[in-house]
Amino acid sequence: MKNFYKRTLLVVAPIICITVLSGCLSPIAIQAVGGAAGGAAPSTSDYRGGGKGESYFIARYEDVMQAVLKAGETLSLELKEKKVDEDQASFEYYGGEANRINLLIERRTETMTSILFDVGWTGSIAFGRLVARQIIIELDEADAFLEEWTSDRVN
Repeated sequence: MKNFYKRTLLVVAPIICITVLSGCLSPIAIQAVGGAAGGAAPSTSDYRGGGKGESYFIARYEDVMQAVLKAGETLSLELKEKKVDEDQASFEYYGGEANRINLLIERRTETMTSILFDVGWTGSIAFGRLVARQIIIELDEADAFLEEWTSDRVN
């Protein structure tokens, strides 16, 4: 019985190790929802796992909220739920039956705003990335970024 566990461990451990290290999730992390900025927009993002990601923007809370609403319109998403408070807002959008995204926008400072993205465990990361890209485009077109990042300033 001891040998059985040893053999199982010898077979299963490398598979788990390779999966974790090569990253069944690492492509998602690299392409996290806010990663669409390409380093040109004053924003940063992080993939948290389970279909969730977070982005920070050097933009005012009100401007980010407007960009989220405009992105929803541009992508013809159905707004199912909207809650807006002074320092926090949440939106639930649907893009067809299979695509759902929850967005939680929070004022961090007067000039910094975050968005938590959640497409769910089985949701489409690509859908989340598309929504994030559109939010960045809307912020850029509205000239809402408070800082200009150029390639020589991004390292």
